Amino acid sequence: PPSLGEALVEMGSDLGETAQHVFHWFAGILGTLTVHCQVCTHSSASDAHEQVMTWGERMCKGEPEDQSLELTLGKPLDEAQAGLGPVR
Repeated sequence: PPSLGEALVEMGSDLGETAQHVFHWFAGILGTLTVHCQVCTHSSASDAHEQVMTWGERMCKGEPEDQSLELTLGKPLDEAQAGLGPVR
């Protein structure tokens, strides 16, 4: 029968192998997430750059902006309906 020392040495080597497998798995997950984040960041930066360039071109050419960006406020609410209290 194996001694206690031999059993502990075998358990330690098994634990080391398991930890190494978990480490490799975790490193793979982190690598995948890193690539995904880089792709998302590049896509977002490209979209933002395109919007800025389009806005700048419209400004330089004197083209009207999209009507969808305009905000219509309408008539302001009465004091009592707005719930702001008395205006001094």
